[in-house]
Amino acid sequence: MNQFHPNNLPPGGHAFPPGGPSHGQHPSPEGHHQHGSSLHLQELIDFKHLGYVLLKHIWTIVLIVIVGMVITGAVVWILPDIYESRAVLQVQQQEKKVLKSEKVSEETPGSTDFVNSVVQSLTSRNILLRVIKANNLAADPHFAPPKMSGMGGETYNDDELVTFMEKKVQVSLRRLTRLIDITVTDRNPKLACILASSIVKEFLKEHFEQSLAVSNTANDYLKDEAAKLKIKLEHSEQELQKYKEANNAVSLEQTQNIIVEKLKEVSSAGTEAKNARLKLESDLEQLKLAVSGGAEAMLRISSVAALPQVASVRDDLLKAQTELSILKERYLPKHPKYVATISKIEELKSALTEATSKAGDILTQQYESLKETESKLNNTLTEQEAKALELNKLSIPYNVLSREVETDRALYEAVISRMKETGVSAGIETSPYQVIEEPMVPTRPSAPKRLKILVLAFIVITGAAAGGVILIDSMSSSINSIDQAETLLALPVLGAIPEQKGKKKKKSKKGGGHREVDDYPLALVQDPASPLSESYRSLRAQITLLGPQDQTQVLLFTSAIPGEGKTYSSINTATVFASQGQKTLIIDADLRRPSVHYALAGGQELPGLTDYLSGQASLDEVIRETSVAGLLLITAGRRAPNPSELLLNADLAALINTLKERFERIVLDTAPINAVSDTLYLAGPAKKVLLIIRSESTPSKVVQRAVAQLRKSGAQIVGTVLNGISHGAGAGYYYYSYQGDYGKNSVYGSSPQG
Repeated sequence: MNQFHPNNLPPGGHAFPPGGPSHGQHPSPEGHHQHGSSLHLQELIDFKHLGYVLLKHIWTIVLIVIVGMVITGAVVWILPDIYESRAVLQVQQQEKKVLKSEKVSEETPGSTDFVNSVVQSLTSRNILLRVIKANNLAADPHFAPPKMSGMGGETYNDDELVTFMEKKVQVSLRRLTRLIDITVTDRNPKLACILASSIVKEFLKEHFEQSLAVSNTANDYLKDEAAKLKIKLEHSEQELQKYKEANNAVSLEQTQNIIVEKLKEVSSAGTEAKNARLKLESDLEQLKLAVSGGAEAMLRISSVAALPQVASVRDDLLKAQTELSILKERYLPKHPKYVATISKIEELKSALTEATSKAGDILTQQYESLKETESKLNNTLTEQEAKALELNKLSIPYNVLSREVETDRALYEAVISRMKETGVSAGIETSPYQVIEEPMVPTRPSAPKRLKILVLAFIVITGAAAGGVILIDSMSSSINSIDQAETLLALPVLGAIPEQKGKKKKKSKKGGGHREVDDYPLALVQDPASPLSESYRSLRAQITLLGPQDQTQVLLFTSAIPGEGKTYSSINTATVFASQGQKTLIIDADLRRPSVHYALAGGQELPGLTDYLSGQASLDEVIRETSVAGLLLITAGRRAPNPSELLLNADLAALINTLKERFERIVLDTAPINAVSDTLYLAGPAKKVLLIIRSESTPSKVVQRAVAQLRKSGAQIVGTVLNGISHGAGAGYYYYSYQGDYGKNSVYGSSPQG
């Protein structure tokens, strides 16, 4: 006997007994480390399950997409065509300057801030309102549709009209350029072109009007300033004239210049006289010392040598000595010319001695004269300095008044010049804007982009439909897959049975009532090559691998709630064991709603289990053969008034032991665990229990409660069978692999033998 526990589960959550097949190869530790992140992601999101869900509901998704696309196509079809017209405005890099004068305010049209301000100005409400009025759009019903009654007035106000216009206009700056796109959209292509052109026109017109208004304002201001400055200049000139008359300073500037010039001359003359006096005084001192040295010593004094009397005699003496030198070369000393020249030289020397002897008196007279001249010049200098100081006192207020007159005159002349320039510039176009591209009437609509909308709608609707399907599936509390069942219940899934809808038929009941019962087809008999038959063969193999046959000889089939397919599974499992040549007995132990006899006994209510347990029939009387070779049947028997009491008081263990001696396989079909307590009395003696779970139907909490109840009864749940799995798209999610050609070309053919 093998007991399964969550701790014994192999990697991946698939629990199988020793020797049993696994659903896939488990990764090695090295592979686990290499792919740890991907495995962790797979644990968080079961992509395989999501793919199955989408494939399972593919036609639902397709239907939603078709309906959504039809609705979207209808909406897109009725959308009106929108036309787009564009004008391109360029902002000049530098403003053209016509005048050679400084401007009152310096503009830099090429700057980023200025260009962005222009972009915002083009969509200002003032500009848009000008466009509306210029084109009389308020009276255009296409632009401003008539108001409905009760909307506050029959006409739109300016704010409402501008709001309409704002929806049609878009202004944008091209990246890394000074080009501005003005785009207007409208249902009428001609109107879109007109509005785009009108926006540019009204913007340029407003710019010109603003420039002209600024010039006019500046001109008026300058006129006022000129009048004020003229009055001030006249007052300043009058004050200057009064001062001149009061101080006799008509030619103050000229007189001041004369005095300054004369002061320079007297100062220079006084300095020269003083220098001459000092030099002469020094020569007189030297002369007193040189008297004893004779004429030669006195001639060394510059002042003495410079005396006319001395200089003349000295020059004559030098000439005579020069002449004597010449005569010495031609004549002898006795020659008359030689002798005459000697006599002349002696006379000149005597004259020079006499002249130098009088030099002292002459120099003394010159010294006194220079001293007197120096004194007069100093007096004159003192007088001129006094006059200059007096004149400076008069010039201080004079200069103040003069500067004030000059300043007022300069301001007045500057304002007059500025007035002339402003008057000239007011008539000159200096706009920094240039229209690069005129708007044109569009021939093709720019919106709606129907193909793009349809593509996006397809993507969105498909995504929404797929997301909705996944969301609904994620909110489901049912068990949907083998992995989920094994992880949740800690039990191996021994079989995955494809969905097989049985046909309904009505069966009369005692008392004239009717109830619907399932038609339980024997898959292995009716279609042995089908995937359904193969799934039961796989279940038989899994049961066989659970252990020796004596440990799995008795199998109890049950479910958590009705409608799980336990009866169908028990019948076909018993059939597949019988087809293998094993003598098999199936017991209908669901005493509340017996159904096995509909499949194997033609629907006849024959003596069965209740009859045997109540002592009304022997064991041989209740065991009946069926149409399937090797398969025998014990029906539920006649209706028992209290099935639970009957089962509780019966010696079920003895019955099962007796049957085990006669049959190789015993299959019990019992009532649902959570519905009644009957099965719990049978689970203990039967030991081996298979729990049938309907895929995507049974709530997980219900199944968990059934498992808990069975474990309390002492029964061993050998595994579960996942029933009703969709065999359409995505079925490989449950089977882990596809049958391929093996499911199509089965070796079993039409033979019921397995």
